Amino acid sequence: MQLQTTWQPAPAVAPANPLAPGSPVYHAFRLLQARQAIMYHMAKAVFTDAERLRANDSVYQEERLGKLALWLQNVRRVASERTALAAATATRILRGRTSDYAGGMSAAAAGYAFSSETGLTAWDLANL
Repeated sequence: MQLQTTWQPAPAVAPANPLAPGSPVYHAFRLLQARQAIMYHMAKAVFTDAERLRANDSVYQEERLGKLALWLQNVRRVASERTALAAATATRILRGRTSDYAGGMSAAAAGYAFSSETGLTAWDLANL
């Protein structure tokens, strides 16, 4: 066996890309992105502080990207539904209509439908 007396560089091998899809660093980065996106939507005023705290705790314990993606989709849907409901409520209030008004209108429409089908009014029905 011969000893090597002169220094020779090691053969050039390209290091593996730590940011390539499938690597642990890439997975951790995608988890961070998903968590931040969920918490961004949870920061909106339509969610309560208790909901934010529960979500924060649960989101940072979850390690599966698929579940976080589904969670993000649901959070976006709930936020948009609650925003639309708040806007509709504000519009009704501005126009002087409340949910009682809407309920009264639907009851009147049901009474009208009954009267038009039977020819009887609620007064006539009560006197039978």
